Amino acid sequence: MIKVCIRGGFGNQLFEYACGYMLAKKNHVGLQLEVSEYDYITWPSLGLDKLNLVYDALITYHRGHSVLNRAVLNKLRKVKAVGLGTKWINPPKTAVAFEERILELGDHIYLQGNFQNIRYFESELPELRKMITPNYQQETEVQKYLEQTENTQSVGVHIRRGDYVKIGCTMAPKYYREAIRLLSERIVHAEFFVVSDDIEYCKDLLGETENTHFVSVSTKNKDLDEFFILKSCRHQIISNSTFSWWAAVLNTYEKKIIVAPAEDMWDQEFCLPGWILIGSR
Repeated sequence: MIKVCIRGGFGNQLFEYACGYMLAKKNHVGLQLEVSEYDYITWPSLGLDKLNLVYDALITYHRGHSVLNRAVLNKLRKVKAVGLGTKWINPPKTAVAFEERILELGDHIYLQGNFQNIRYFESELPELRKMITPNYQQETEVQKYLEQTENTQSVGVHIRRGDYVKIGCTMAPKYYREAIRLLSERIVHAEFFVVSDDIEYCKDLLGETENTHFVSVSTKNKDLDEFFILKSCRHQIISNSTFSWWAAVLNTYEKKIIVAPAEDMWDQEFCLPGWILIGSR
């Protein structure tokens, strides 16, 4: 059995699952996802359970908050939940690093790390594209957006704000303006669909034009629904976020154009061949 520690936002969850899925398939064994973090936080939330993914079970365990629990008991509960005979695997040195040893791992392991490198699971992309779909009925307002994106020269634009504003890693306004100018020149009748956690900021940044649509839904699975709207676009302008990276990678439109930020970690290995890189600071 391959067991994977699932942590972080939706994009991170997909990387962690994809690496675990690759190893489970290679070793012809089952796959379990350790998701206990989401029992104790309100954001981000677990998104994998709302997809058509293949796995055997979700693992969780109780966490106490006393000094004794935090120092000893919680760790013992986690060991028991993961399995006493399971080998814990150290994560790669960095989130985006590719380490050959990961591909060589066998059965009975607990995998920890971000695995933000397509080389871990590129062979499984066709299957992942089929599985990373909603396992619930999307509401009418989402279906209306999907009909628009699938029947126009749609460009999904992801502008991440929120926690990025606090830690100072948002994209400069000129990045989005240059990317939109570039795709406006390359794509006839381009329609821009903007997905963000701060739509009012985006309206001020880009202006409200006839071919710019600011996506905002009030559904139960709002974040996931907006991800699928972003992914459904024929082209994407992504931010320095794994959320929009996955939207671009899962895009199956043959003539897609992807614009990505030229960040230190977003090098030509993290950004796929053919993607257009633009300075983001």
